[in-house]
Amino acid sequence: MGFVLDSLILELFLIVVSLIALLYYYLSRNEDYWKSRGVPFIQPTTFFGNLKDVVLMRTSEPEQLGRLYFQLAGHSFGGIFQSVTPVLLLRDPELIKTVLVKDFDHFHDRGIPLNEKRNPLGAHLITLEGSRWKTLRSKLTPAFTSGKLKNMFQFVVECARDMTVHLEEKVPDDGGQLEIKEIFAKYTTNVIGSCGFGLRLNSFEDPHSKFRRMGRQFFEPTYWKFLRRWIVMYVPVVQKLKISAFSHEMTSFFMGIVKEMIGYRESNCVTRSDFLQLLIELKNRGRVDEDLPFSNENVITPDGTVQDTNKRDHGLKLTDSLLTAQCFMFFMAGFETSSTTMSFCVYELAINPQVQDRLLREVDETLLKAKGEPTYQDISTMDYLDSVIKETLRKYPVVHTLMRVCTRPYTLPGTNLRLEAGTKMVVPLFGLHYDPRYHPDPYRFDPERFSGEGSRPVIPAYTYLPFGDGPRNCI
Repeated sequence: MGFVLDSLILELFLIVVSLIALLYYYLSRNEDYWKSRGVPFIQPTTFFGNLKDVVLMRTSEPEQLGRLYFQLAGHSFGGIFQSVTPVLLLRDPELIKTVLVKDFDHFHDRGIPLNEKRNPLGAHLITLEGSRWKTLRSKLTPAFTSGKLKNMFQFVVECARDMTVHLEEKVPDDGGQLEIKEIFAKYTTNVIGSCGFGLRLNSFEDPHSKFRRMGRQFFEPTYWKFLRRWIVMYVPVVQKLKISAFSHEMTSFFMGIVKEMIGYRESNCVTRSDFLQLLIELKNRGRVDEDLPFSNENVITPDGTVQDTNKRDHGLKLTDSLLTAQCFMFFMAGFETSSTTMSFCVYELAINPQVQDRLLREVDETLLKAKGEPTYQDISTMDYLDSVIKETLRKYPVVHTLMRVCTRPYTLPGTNLRLEAGTKMVVPLFGLHYDPRYHPDPYRFDPERFSGEGSRPVIPAYTYLPFGDGPRNCI
């Protein structure tokens, strides 16, 4: 009996050791990936790659990628590891231009995992790939022209007035303190609700509205939420599991409200100059206003097949689910990014009173000329405001990392490095935007670096990329 028990324990021990050995092999098998290719790289830690401090919440991902950017100083590119995934970090502006623009047909995807059946809200322009992305992009681009945005300006003004009333009521007579990011979050929630969904939310009167709660739920940082998304992104084997990036409540909410709004407008012949109306037009007519001019650009599939997106829609059926995903993208990309940028902007204005005074003078002059009712055109002529926002986005880029994936074998120009299909690349903006070679005194808030006045050097191309660049830039 004792012999059998000892044998069983030994077998269990060997099984456990074997499983640990297999796990270690899987987690460490790529650690020589860049070394074997002669690429300068930063030595990873097993499982964590070069993002250990990020996973342990000691620092943020953009800050860590910025540090890795500077650790590779002297090189045009270098190898890093996001968990077990080898990633090429790009540093040279000319190389960045090559990937984003010149040879875009090799790098047209972002490489973000997508399971449409499990995550229907994820099937939007940010994640779609290949011909499906290109077809949808060409159809949605006319919805974001200056003319279309001008038609929505009245809704933005209405939301701004609500915020003004709220601030007048809440600001204490003695100055006091306000949590400005929360105020801006309510404001952008109102704007997105109005311009995107045709809803009059007024989050200032109802701070616990479903829209506001969904925004908090998606963007509120929690460790387990971050860890789940991080593993899904960077551990390939986990991507095959049925892990949803969105809660069931959030999926049901957006799918339900968009379907309800589309049904109401179509059955009651209601129209409104907002994003949802443009999507309804796209669904029913196949286009928004006039289609884009014929394009010679092709998309190359992973198997090397050339697809011409001008001939057909490549199986892109504009279902209510797909349209809902675009509405969700509008919400996701416009809510947190705008409120965060506004928060950082007023922070910099508070600690740089000379910038605040100059901007205030421009605001007062514009309001005086417009008799207190500035138009879209009036705002577009405010050059110093434009410079202040640009400098805010340089120091605090909300899209902190540009991601691309090589879709077919490619040799980097001027090197012998042959990239395999599926190789991931990143451009860390917290490195590029803080590189003193391109942005002197990078930690100083200096809007005039964008004014082009006097002897100030022109910012080199592809060193300031808050919205990306090339065909896959922010729409």
